[in-house]
Amino acid sequence: MNTQLKLRIARVLYQTVKTARACVGAKSEQVECVRSGLRWNLDLSEGIDLSIYLFGQFERSTTSALRTHLFPGAVALDIGANVGAHALPMAKLVGPSGKVYAFEPTDWAFGKMTKNASLNPDLQSSLFPMKMILSDLKSDMPKHIYSSWKLESGETHPIHGGHLNSVGNSEVASLDSIVKTLGLKKIDLIKLDVDGFEFKVLSGGAQMLSEMRPKMILEVTPYSLEEQGDSLEALIAFMAKLNYRFYTENGKQEIPLNAEALRKKLPPLGGFNVLALPMERP
Repeated sequence: MNTQLKLRIARVLYQTVKTARACVGAKSEQVECVRSGLRWNLDLSEGIDLSIYLFGQFERSTTSALRTHLFPGAVALDIGANVGAHALPMAKLVGPSGKVYAFEPTDWAFGKMTKNASLNPDLQSSLFPMKMILSDLKSDMPKHIYSSWKLESGETHPIHGGHLNSVGNSEVASLDSIVKTLGLKKIDLIKLDVDGFEFKVLSGGAQMLSEMRPKMILEVTPYSLEEQGDSLEALIAFMAKLNYRFYTENGKQEIPLNAEALRKKLPPLGGFNVLALPMERP
């Protein structure tokens, strides 16, 4: 299913929910609720928030993969954490003995994530929101990034429908440098979804990836990579050099680490998340 079809379905669901809530006298689209054992402050006109409200989670297959690969005491990074849709469940999975560092650069999404985190005080020892852009430090840094998927009309990205939000005074760092700053000795898993900036983030973490060999849940979307001046071919070559292999998120099927073959599996004008697993170094 491509991104545009997903958005059309989400907009239909939003209008249905909006109408149903109006029938019972609910006037605000802002709700506070508990889903899957976590408390959320949600805006039902936002795509990610609506998914949490209706289904108790965002991206079911990714949520399932996180449950499979995270464990109490694990150290994980959520890069592109947005409102905390995955970061909060990740922190719950690793427990008080684990750590989840959640990176989000836009003022709007970071504010929502910290609000959601504050509603769950039991996660304070394991969840660390960080307002930061991770990059290779060679590229010009954007002043605005897509981080909102409103389900009403307005100026949006022509393909994925996102709205731009300011990064404000977000710090810029490489993945390698922030790992050193945080004093991390291991990283068990990285969830990386940054709408085309994936190659830049990974390029800035080559040393850490080579040494710590974390598992990754990685978004692969060719058109987004190309918008940032990168390519699927460059991403695959980088991962192959580090001796990673791609699998479906459930880990059941290996995906050829070949750009042409991978493009055939992708929906038109869309992408999907893959499970990237490190192999033993030759």
